[in-house]
Amino acid sequence: TMTRGVDTAPLLVGVALAVCGCNPDEFDPFNRLTGLRVLAIASDPVAPATGETTLLTPLVYQPPGQGPPTFRWSWCPFPADASDGFRCGIDEADLAKLGGGGPVPSFDLGTAPTASFMAGIDPAVLAVICAGVPDAPALPDCEGGFPVQIQLRVRADEAEVNVVRTLRVRFEADGYANTNPVIDGLSAHVGGADAPLDVGAPVLLDRDEETKLNLDVSIDHAEIYTGRNDKGEQGTQRERLVATWFVESGDTKYTRTGFIDGTVPLKTLLENRWTPAKRKDYSRGTADVIVVLRDNREGVSWRRGSVQLSEGP
Repeated sequence: TMTRGVDTAPLLVGVALAVCGCNPDEFDPFNRLTGLRVLAIASDPVAPATGETTLLTPLVYQPPGQGPPTFRWSWCPFPADASDGFRCGIDEADLAKLGGGGPVPSFDLGTAPTASFMAGIDPAVLAVICAGVPDAPALPDCEGGFPVQIQLRVRADEAEVNVVRTLRVRFEADGYANTNPVIDGLSAHVGGADAPLDVGAPVLLDRDEETKLNLDVSIDHAEIYTGRNDKGEQGTQRERLVATWFVESGDTKYTRTGFIDGTVPLKTLLENRWTPAKRKDYSRGTADVIVVLRDNREGVSWRRGSVQLSEGP
């Protein structure tokens, strides 16, 4: 599969750890769902201002038959060490010292399926850290707010996934505000018409036959904001959007599709094609498709649909 109209790297905000002794050629495509995955973590509000609390909600995929998952949430004010299981390079006490001894929220965010993060550090303390202080693990990029790293460990049966994403804490309540983009609909073009792919009322698709998929996303979900573009120039611009298309069976023509104002039209974001696998490669009679929509300011949402698959081939 390919990427249509976007650079694949900048908008992917999850890192999953896996250990495998197999040949790279034996890997399934990135967007085929075969095992435990955390596909996204949404925050609402997207970038909380100091004093606000944001709700963190994960999009977890589990294959049929897997037991209920367990969760472990935490946060770190600096990028965690991937080589050491994403262990945070600083503790609460040392962070308080960096900021002059003020209170610091616990790094532990609990074990519930969702978590709440309270942006409770004094913005004056964050400004000091952004300016650079001795003994800090790294100098953060504070464009658009102070970046903290949210970490989630999910375990089900013997499978475990560790995912991190960046969450920005705004210094001012009205600065760099963002809302999550929304997918208003997901459909398949069948029999000359678009049929909604709603979970619980699946549409019948032929195996080993390409079917056009369509998203319904309003241009209004690519918000206008003031910030730096890819060239580092400050100005007013429209958000970029990227959709990642995950499927349980077969392949999509594009792994990701995107929209870039003035460069890549919105229609490019909204269309893809899906070819479900033959029965010998995927025996189940139903298959899900999950589309994750991201903007370039850490906003994210998703839509899940289900289809029935024909008996053959």
